[in-house]
Amino acid sequence: MKSFLKKNVTGAGAGGGSMADRRHWFAAVVLASVLVLVANSHLYPDTATDLALRLGPFRISPLSAVFALTAPQIALYCLWNMKRVRLGVTDLFLVAAITYIVIRGVAVQMGVSINGVGLVVIFGAHVLLIYYGAAILGQSLKVQKVVFVTLTALVVLASVYALVEFAFGRNLIYGSIIKKSLVPPEGRGYHRAGSLLGHPLALGMFIIQAVPFTAFLLASSRTRKWKLIYGGVIVVTMMALEVTFDKGPWAYAAIVGFLAVLWFFRYVPSSRRMMSILLLVLAVSLTLLTIAFSSRLYDSTLSRGRIGQSVSPREYMWSRAPVVFRQFPIFGVGMYQGGPIVSDVPPVITGDLKPIAIDNLYLSVLVEQGLAGFILLGTALVLIGRQFWKLLRNRSSLVRWAVPPVVCMVLTLMGGFSMDTLWMWPAMVVFWLSAGLLRALVEMDRRKDPPKETVVYG
Repeated sequence: MKSFLKKNVTGAGAGGGSMADRRHWFAAVVLASVLVLVANSHLYPDTATDLALRLGPFRISPLSAVFALTAPQIALYCLWNMKRVRLGVTDLFLVAAITYIVIRGVAVQMGVSINGVGLVVIFGAHVLLIYYGAAILGQSLKVQKVVFVTLTALVVLASVYALVEFAFGRNLIYGSIIKKSLVPPEGRGYHRAGSLLGHPLALGMFIIQAVPFTAFLLASSRTRKWKLIYGGVIVVTMMALEVTFDKGPWAYAAIVGFLAVLWFFRYVPSSRRMMSILLLVLAVSLTLLTIAFSSRLYDSTLSRGRIGQSVSPREYMWSRAPVVFRQFPIFGVGMYQGGPIVSDVPPVITGDLKPIAIDNLYLSVLVEQGLAGFILLGTALVLIGRQFWKLLRNRSSLVRWAVPPVVCMVLTLMGGFSMDTLWMWPAMVVFWLSAGLLRALVEMDRRKDPPKETVVYG
């Protein structure tokens, strides 16, 4: 690992000891810290469990502990190297949006929960540290490659365990600590895999976020061995996606996958044979999985109970969200308060089946942040997306590296129509990591840094 980091991340010479070498090694430590911060949300279901160490009114969880260990060096590195980012209107709106969300959230949470205050602050810090950390560190294709491989490794772990969990019908590792409200009641006839993330919605979202990076590695590989490895990863992740029984991510994956196949067949003729084989293996694998568990698939998607569990709560919350928005149209009700307040709009459902999540990012932002927050955050997202257009307009050689993070962000925002994607911790950190990687490519293109790229792997 030491030699790998030295060769691919730091670029330090063999001698070491110089000021430049120490800066390179510190950059490697900060990169590892950013990746640990991301991985922490995908290896432990922090937001899907109430288990944590209690010290008086404070809840100390793995998420907060890892944040405390990684945030200082990331923040220090960003402050020292902020000159590598040309600050502009995008930064103005992004910082303003996050600052507004945090201040508004803290003001509301002060009267509700000390833990809520900490969660809002850590949320804002995660966004800025991951975004600017990736934007500065990512100004090297070697670092971009490390991030792509890391996301692929994380999605492999999550997908393999999802299939194991589905086969056993329960989460063997985290089943005893996951909130009961997130686990289907016994006797429903099905089990939805949540894997290491602890929740099927979070797992499904992470899979479709990560697969574009794996697809890039597959398309860039020049040896059969690596093509087989990355092709196998895509097949396993799609099988895992099926056993989440999340119809939204299914649809988004199908749309983007179809467009990707058309693009490859039309513009990359040399990939037609590879794509045909991958599609055949994928079709056979998913067909066999569907046939083998056809009754569980029906119970998990088309049964009356499953439709009621999926559709009815959203109808309940979406119909009541405008009522709350009209009461707090400018500043909203504050972060993490939208679900409980909307849920209590009469007539109220009582009992364990009472919905508490809005499950729509755009309604959630309007309800919790009001028009002020919606405009600030929406403008920041548009400006971030506009950076990709700059690369296209400049006909940059870095465009192809920008495709995976852009597709990841688009899929995350598409998922926002059926879940609170940017409020879900695992999805949020990957989204802002992708945004930071895109920003890094824009900064490289601005300085006309030579790509220095040959092949990704193989």
